[in-house]
Amino acid sequence: MDQPADFAAGERVTVFGTSPAYLGACREAELAPRTSVDLGALRAVQSAGAVLPASSSRGSWTPRPRA
Repeated sequence: MDQPADFAAGERVTVFGTSPAYLGACREAELAPRTSVDLGALRAVQSAGAVLPASSSRGSWTPRPRA
């Protein structure tokens, strides 16, 4: 499940698009990609395909605010 985070970090992805199911799975598995890989280039996380539950709207993929 960490492959997308590794790819995003390695390619210095600025916008990451995924499904609500993947974000929910990360939350349930208590994965925190932003703490395990360098997602410093990431500026936005987008979700499409279904309604994103409020519990998944902030979390492990959420980029940190710019300083």
